[in-house]
Amino acid sequence: VTAGQGVATNPFQAVFFQNPELRTHSFSYTLSPQSSDESSTIRNIITEFKKAMLPSFSDGSKTFFNYPKVFEIEFRFDEFLFEIGTSVLTSFDVSYHAENTPSYFDESKAPTAVKISMSFQETNILTAEDVGGRNAIRGTRK
Repeated sequence: VTAGQGVATNPFQAVFFQNPELRTHSFSYTLSPQSSDESSTIRNIITEFKKAMLPSFSDGSKTFFNYPKVFEIEFRFDEFLFEIGTSVLTSFDVSYHAENTPSYFDESKAPTAVKISMSFQETNILTAEDVGGRNAIRGTRK
């Protein structure tokens, strides 16, 4: 009935602020080695990222854990980008068939392309006071 009159009912929707959330950032890279040495380097990079996101045992006992590694991520040319606060690696995925088909070097049997995808979560909540200048997140506002 109201459609013919050009009006609609108000759904009385509202957005309520409950609490801030930790920001997440995702990155994806395709790595294409040109030699056996580069394939080994990629394998080492993958291993280090996988290790960095996991806890380790404290003092050799299997009772307590050490925290996973934290990351300080910076962009190379960040004048017009944003800063990322101290973060932890929450997911790390590897596709050894980055070109959607199995492809390997003849001599080493290493993949010819590897795609890595990773997600980081900041360890501190970003507030309005943190925005506005270079290095604001790390507490050295200009």
